[in-house]
Amino acid sequence: MAGAALAPYEPAEPWAADGPDPREMARREQERLQGALRAIAGAREAEADRRVGIRQPIERRWLTDLQQYHGIYDPETQTRLRRSRKSRQFINATAPKTDTMAARLMDLLFPTDDKNWGIGPTPVPEMAANAKRAARARALAERQVDEMEAEQPEQEGQPPDPELSKARQTALEAIKIDTEIRGTMAEARRRADAMAEEIDDQLKECGYQAAMRDLIEDACKLGTGIAKGPVKGDARQSWSKIDDPTAATDAAGQPVEIYELQMADDPAPAFHRVDPWHCFPDPDARTPGESESWYERHLLKRKGLQRLAKQPGFDPDAIRRVLKGATRNALPQFITDLRSITGESQADTAQDYYTVWEFHGPLEASEIETLATMFDQPDMLPPEEADPLDEVNVCLWFCQGEVLKFGIYPLDSNEPIYSVFCLKKDEAGIFGYGVPYIMRQPQSALNAGWRMMLDNAGLSTGPQIVVDTRYVEPADNSWELTPRKVWKVRADAPQGVEPFRTYTITSNQQELAGIIELASKFIDEVTGMPMIAQGEQGQQTTQTMGGMSILMNSANVVFRRIVKNFDDDMTTPNIRRLYHWNMQHSPKDYIKGDMKVDARGSSVLLVREMQAQNLMAIAINIGGHPVYGPMLKHRELLVEIFKAHLLAADKLVLSEQEIAHAQQGQQADPEQDPRVIAERIRQETAINVANLDHDGRVKVAMLNYDSTMAKLAETRNAQLDSIDAMAQKSAEERNSKERIASAELAVTKMEGPSGGGYF
Repeated sequence: MAGAALAPYEPAEPWAADGPDPREMARREQERLQGALRAIAGAREAEADRRVGIRQPIERRWLTDLQQYHGIYDPETQTRLRRSRKSRQFINATAPKTDTMAARLMDLLFPTDDKNWGIGPTPVPEMAANAKRAARARALAERQVDEMEAEQPEQEGQPPDPELSKARQTALEAIKIDTEIRGTMAEARRRADAMAEEIDDQLKECGYQAAMRDLIEDACKLGTGIAKGPVKGDARQSWSKIDDPTAATDAAGQPVEIYELQMADDPAPAFHRVDPWHCFPDPDARTPGESESWYERHLLKRKGLQRLAKQPGFDPDAIRRVLKGATRNALPQFITDLRSITGESQADTAQDYYTVWEFHGPLEASEIETLATMFDQPDMLPPEEADPLDEVNVCLWFCQGEVLKFGIYPLDSNEPIYSVFCLKKDEAGIFGYGVPYIMRQPQSALNAGWRMMLDNAGLSTGPQIVVDTRYVEPADNSWELTPRKVWKVRADAPQGVEPFRTYTITSNQQELAGIIELASKFIDEVTGMPMIAQGEQGQQTTQTMGGMSILMNSANVVFRRIVKNFDDDMTTPNIRRLYHWNMQHSPKDYIKGDMKVDARGSSVLLVREMQAQNLMAIAINIGGHPVYGPMLKHRELLVEIFKAHLLAADKLVLSEQEIAHAQQGQQADPEQDPRVIAERIRQETAINVANLDHDGRVKVAMLNYDSTMAKLAETRNAQLDSIDAMAQKSAEERNSKERIASAELAVTKMEGPSGGGYF
């Protein structure tokens, strides 16, 4: 951008000696231009204030979202609960869901070992078609020459065949065209690779990932994340030696070296995260591309404004006039509300801030002419008859009616330098919805169920006691129930009347717990982020690796949509604008070419887990196969396995040169010969297979032996039982016969030999 100070106005035509005073005319023209500058700044400030007022409903929604994120009820709900003396507990399920969503997206979009974008040459259809036709023409011409040479071989001393010479000439022309086209396509790929390396280096230098991390958090909390770039980086500080003849001298009489701090433009591009509270696109636009202009607010204190005056391109005189003015601005109301949510001090709300506006968009031709004249930028002067179809975008900084900076738009493509990413898009405007807004209703149901459970638990812990004050009175004149309290029965109390009665409040803990559980399920459903995405499986546990992979793949469906939106709304426009920046400003000609941007976050990063499992299965099952194993690129396979597990492959896997060097060292040792090693492995495998077969046969034999012995034992036990039964039966029969014989002998002794009876 141009220098800082305004150029004094000088009349283009020399003044006549007898004409009006040229200094007076120059002063009047200067005042006129200064008035025009103040009018330009005033018109822009009025538009900025209008946009601030229109967006108040959205900012109130953001405040409610942040209150919910921090686990705080809105003021109306807090007042109502306090008056009703009910529970005011808040079960904050919003913060874990929001933080998990942000961390998950950051992990998916910005891995440690890969980038989520690519640059490639534009696939020109004509070029591709010409390449195919040239290849076919070359093959046809070469085949025709071969056939003619085979039919009519040349002989020494005979003139060459004109048809054969013509065919050879045609073949040479086809070879030349094919070679030129192949060279052009190879050069395009080489330039695309060089451009990708340049962009990757620029993104790392400007801290692109850190800015995107904050942007993703904004999108998850408020629903909208905004990035600005590419813009010139912050001015670099450098110390340079200055020559001062009045400088002091040291003890040796040599002048003391004096260095001065200088600020210089940084030609490197940069990306910044823009606070959504301070960014104001066109309120009528539904997409960022529909917004004709953008206003960005900067709240600066006195020192910040003084530092701004030292930046290249700013007008120090205009900033000096702002600092001398007595008008200052208070902090916007939303900052006070944010501090009340987080509980921070309110001490910095005094009238000591300056509101500096940054404007990007088109201006009228007359306004551009005034600005270009005052800021000494003749390249920005519009033609005398400006075409209404021409659009000229500018960058303008202003504060309190003073234009602080004026410069050309950083991109000739006139693309908006602002990109907007919404977690959930709003069909009616640019600003979207975040996790707190999406889960507001089930969060309210969860809080309501929990408050009812606590209130019910407090009421059901003890009975409700009804005291008939006509018949009893407390001895201590206090009606509060306390242990071992003494009550006096009045003299006129009738007999049999119970002055105390109790009523038990029913506990509904189980029913209320069901409401809480149902609300938690609704939270998972409306956010599209089940517990499995947070690292918890819940009640149903998946036992197999394949089942877990399928479950994780299903949980990533919502993330795929969000990541795809990030690719389309943030990655692609950012990388495309950075490509245009390098094409316009970079001095490196070898990186320039016709290219396209490929954002591949959703197509590569979300399938890492399943890809890692598939790669491991290939390495285990096919890597050692005698037929398919030699067909694999083992090093590339190992590199992909490490990448899928988010590990740095270049630090863990040998390079091609290191592998070749190791193989050369192994060839000197016969024992390290790959064929010897393969044969040894084959023999060891055969021995292991034989041992396994032998062990299997032994185990089968042992099982047969055990089975036979078990059958024999069973048969033997049955025989022993039969023998025992027969022996027991024989013993019983013998005992029976002995008892009979004893009885007969006793009878014989009593009757005598003659057989007489008793008297």
